[in-house]
Amino acid sequence: MNSPLPVMPARPAHDAHDAFGMNTHLGYQNPENTNRFTEETVDLLLELGVGKVRQKLYCDENRSLNAARSGLSRLMAAGVKVCAPTLIDDDATSLEVARTRMDLFLDELERNPDTYDLRLIEAFPGLNEPNGGKKATAAWAQQTRWAQQAIYEQTRARHAFDHVAVQGPPLNRRGGRGAQGVGGRNPGAGQQPQAAAGLSREERRAQRVAGRLTPEERQERRAAGRGRLTREERQAQRAAGRLTPEERQAQRAERQQNRRGGPAPGQAGPVRGFEAVLSSDAAEVGDISHWVDRADMHIYPGDQDTFNGGPPQAFVEAVRGMYLAGRPVSVTESGWSNCSPDDPDGQAYTGGGKSCPESVTAKYAPKAPLNALLLGHQAIYAYVMLENQPPYADAGHNLRSSKFGYIRTPGLEPSTWERKAQFHAMRRFLALFADPGPAFQPAGLPLGIAADCPDLQSMLFQRRTGQHLLALWRTVDLYACDPKTNAGSYLQIPPAKVTVTVDGDRPLELFQPSFKDGSVGTWKTASLTLDVGDELLVLAIG
Repeated sequence: MNSPLPVMPARPAHDAHDAFGMNTHLGYQNPENTNRFTEETVDLLLELGVGKVRQKLYCDENRSLNAARSGLSRLMAAGVKVCAPTLIDDDATSLEVARTRMDLFLDELERNPDTYDLRLIEAFPGLNEPNGGKKATAAWAQQTRWAQQAIYEQTRARHAFDHVAVQGPPLNRRGGRGAQGVGGRNPGAGQQPQAAAGLSREERRAQRVAGRLTPEERQERRAAGRGRLTREERQAQRAAGRLTPEERQAQRAERQQNRRGGPAPGQAGPVRGFEAVLSSDAAEVGDISHWVDRADMHIYPGDQDTFNGGPPQAFVEAVRGMYLAGRPVSVTESGWSNCSPDDPDGQAYTGGGKSCPESVTAKYAPKAPLNALLLGHQAIYAYVMLENQPPYADAGHNLRSSKFGYIRTPGLEPSTWERKAQFHAMRRFLALFADPGPAFQPAGLPLGIAADCPDLQSMLFQRRTGQHLLALWRTVDLYACDPKTNAGSYLQIPPAKVTVTVDGDRPLELFQPSFKDGSVGTWKTASLTLDVGDELLVLAIG
C-alpha cells in the first residue's frame, strides 16, 4: 500500500506577482531623455502588468513634478502600488532641513487626493546610495542618519501614512575588483579583492569612473530642485562635504594601500573586498533600526541568477550593523546589463563590468521574484523600465549603464522602442500569478516531488478559484562574462528529470513563461515527469 503524500503548504498566487516591481524615472524630463515620454512609458507598464513601481516623488513645482503626477495618477488608478523615494542628500543638510523637506513631500501626497491614492503608497526608502559619491565618510553618514530620522518621524506623525513602511538607505556596493552594478560602480559577484596595481587599462578606467554620477543621477538632482537651497543650506552643504585633515590623510593612506596591494604604513590586514567595505560603511551609519521598518538593498547579480549573484546573503550580513534589531529585506534595484557581444551595441562595449545577454536575462527574470520569496525578501524591483538611447558618452561605463532596461530604445522617439525578451517573459509571469482580491487562506495540496538534481527549487501557490500553481526552477547560473574583455560563454545546463505526483488523476497544464505564450502541454494524470533545465516551469493543478 502506497504511503499518503505529504501536504505541501501553499501561498496566495498573488504573492509571486507582488514580489516583483519595476524602477521608473518619470521625473527625468530632459528633452533628450526617453523617460520624458510619460504616457508611453505608463502604457508599457500597464501592458507588462506590473503591480509595483519604484518612482521618486517630487514636491517642487517643475516639469518633473507634473510628469510624476501624471504617471502615478494613471498607475494608481490601475491599482499599482508605489515605493516612493523622497529625500536626496541635498535635502538633508541638517535634521531640521530634512524634516521640512519631508513634510513637503507628505503635503504633496495628502493635498492631491485626485492624483494620489494614499492606500497604494507602500514604502518610503532612505537616501539612495549615500556612500556612493565623493563626500567624506562622516558627512554622508550624518546626512543619512538625519534623512532616516526625518523620514520616519515625519511619516509616523501623520495617521494617513500609518500603513507605509519606512525603509532604510540602500548602500552602494563599493570595494573589491570589477564593476557590477548600474554605472559600473559595483564589483563582480564572487570575485576576490585584488590590488589595483594588477588591473588592466580598462579596469583602471572603470575604477576612475566609479565615483562619477551617471546622467540619470545628475538628472535626478536637477529634477529634485537642487537650486532651491537657501544660502545657509548651500554653505552647510559645502562644509559637510569637506574633508578634515585626518580624513584626507586616511584617504591618501587608502589610495596608497590600493596601489601597493597591501596595507598602508601603520595599518594591518588584506585589501578589503566589498563585504568589508560595505560593513564598514554600515557601521559608520550605525544602528537605525528604530527609524526603519524594512532594510533596503541594491543587489546586482552581474551575469548570475539572483539567488547566487551578489551574493544576497553577503549583502544582508554586511549591512547588519544598521539593523541590529533585525528587519525584513526589500531589494529595490536588481538587474542585468544587456551589452554582451550578442546584444545590440554590445560589440562596441569595451568592458569594465559584467554583461548578460537578453536571451539569458529572459530566463533569469521570472525566477527573480520566486528567489526573493525563497530568500525571505519582501520583493525585488527590476532596474529599469527604459534604456537610454544612443549616442553614448563612452563605450564603457556610459554604454553599460544605459543597457539595463526592459525596453530597448534605439532612438528617442517611442515609435523606435522595442520590447526586450525579458519584458515578454515577465508579462507572461505576472499574468500567470495575478490574482488580486481580499486576503484569503490558501489550502495546501498532497504532493510529491522527486528530482535527480540538487539545485531544484519548488514553491506552491493557490488562486482564489482553488487552482494550484507549482513553480519549479533551478538556481543555476547560465552565463559567464569576463569583465575585462566582455567575452562571454553560455553555460549548458542538462535537463533534470523531475516527477510530480498528486493525489489522484487531476487536470495538469504546463507553462514556460520565459519564451512561450499560453500552455505548452495538458494532461489528466496522477504523476508527471518533466525535464527541468534552465527555465522556470509552472504546473497548474486543477
